[in-house]
Amino acid sequence: IPKPQTPAPVSEGTDTVKLHEGAIKHIRDKKYSEAESILRKAILAKPDDAMMHNHLGLALKNQGKYKEASKSYEKALQLKPDYYEAMNNLAVTHEMLGDKKKAKIFYKKALSLKPSYAEAHLNYALLLEAEGDKPTAESHYQTFFNLSSDESLKNKVKERLKGIKK
Repeated sequence: IPKPQTPAPVSEGTDTVKLHEGAIKHIRDKKYSEAESILRKAILAKPDDAMMHNHLGLALKNQGKYKEASKSYEKALQLKPDYYEAMNNLAVTHEMLGDKKKAKIFYKKALSLKPSYAEAHLNYALLLEAEGDKPTAESHYQTFFNLSSDESLKNKVKERLKGIKK
């Protein structure tokens, strides 16, 4: 089996935008290790790019490297304090690490910055439902349902709402 090629080291003149785009493609293709490798090199060339730190967090989280992922999200938030996507991702990671209290804080922060952020409503609803807070979970599921255009997820939420209302 051929090994995935390791990207060439980043030099001063390297186009980090192209590297970043390549890493995003790897994330979409579920090639998280490759994305991590590319993003680490791109971040060396452009360390103040909050979006790259957020995407590195995604690559790490999807490999089960939750503590490293949370550090990447925290760095993204340090660079861009109103980065609601990184807040949502950090909340998910805190949840994976078992810290539901911190997860709730970051879901609420993300939603206070962008009340129309469907993904955070869904993630927060799942946490609330797991904790037994069905009325609040139902409210966030309903908000997700009204905001999202993802029909596949909306169908899953419809089923969860039926289960809550029983």
